[in-house]
Amino acid sequence: LAEAMDAHRNAIEAHKERLEAKSQWMKLIVVKEGDNVRSGKNNEGMEKGDVKLLVEFKEIKYLLTEQDRKISELTANDINRPRETLPKEIRMTEGAGTATSVEEPWTKVLKKNPKKTIRKKAPAVLVKAGSVSYVDVLKRVREEPTLKEFAEDIMSMRKTEAGHLLVELDRNSANVEKVNSVILKAVGRTGSVATLKQTAKVGIFGLDEETTSEEIEKAIISIFPNESVKKIAMLKMTRGQQISIITVSTEVANKIVDMGRIRIGYVSCKTRMWLDTKRCFRCLAPGHETHHCQGTDRSSCCRGCGKLGNFIKDCQETDNNRASFKETLRQEALRSTPQ
Repeated sequence: LAEAMDAHRNAIEAHKERLEAKSQWMKLIVVKEGDNVRSGKNNEGMEKGDVKLLVEFKEIKYLLTEQDRKISELTANDINRPRETLPKEIRMTEGAGTATSVEEPWTKVLKKNPKKTIRKKAPAVLVKAGSVSYVDVLKRVREEPTLKEFAEDIMSMRKTEAGHLLVELDRNSANVEKVNSVILKAVGRTGSVATLKQTAKVGIFGLDEETTSEEIEKAIISIFPNESVKKIAMLKMTRGQQISIITVSTEVANKIVDMGRIRIGYVSCKTRMWLDTKRCFRCLAPGHETHHCQGTDRSSCCRGCGKLGNFIKDCQETDNNRASFKETLRQEALRSTPQ
């Protein structure tokens, strides 16, 4: 295609040059014949050199005329000839004159920061022992004959940190409530049985200063009538705004995050998943909680700079000092993390 375009361009330039040459030859012929007329000479009375030159002029004129005719025909054929379209799968390589016969597949463009959602955990039934021991509760549950019907739904039975029995079920089980009823029948009045539902926290940002937790709960229930809000926490921010952290079921949390925004009162508030980071309130280092702390006691120190005598809301330390203290806490957290 590129070579054809170059050839066409050269033909047009040659045509222009021939037209200019033809014009010059015609002027020479007209001038020569005019001189002969003015001098009263005809072809017979002309000198042999002049006759020979005039014949050469006419021959060149004829050749130029023929070339013009051929170039016109070629140009007309090139313009009127239907263009051959390349197959769809053939793409010209950008910046090069070669073509490839492989069609590149479309690539889906993803956002830089995709919305984070919480993966759903497997359902579970928590059995609190009450007045009997954990072993007695486990025996009663294992010896319940009706529970054998749901053996395929049960994945594990284990003891919790508080000493209760946790029965974990299959992620896709549809018999959670039935298993709950059978275990409650086996345990009787000696303990309590509850179905655990996975919850997640969602942050709602941009609330005005007068927004209350009741308004937030009302807005959530208006969108999800069959759900309930487990907990609502309010945090004061600068410029008369608030952040609300709500605790709801995982399904509702993921739906709220997918919405991107939720209207609370007159404000369209942004939403995103709220992921808690453990931080010890004794040593102020991240990664563990107070009852597991073995570090330095900084419970009376500023959380921003680590010094006594002020609190973070009144801290006037420089950014470098605050960053240095943050790095110190990070190093302590790394040393305390089991390898």
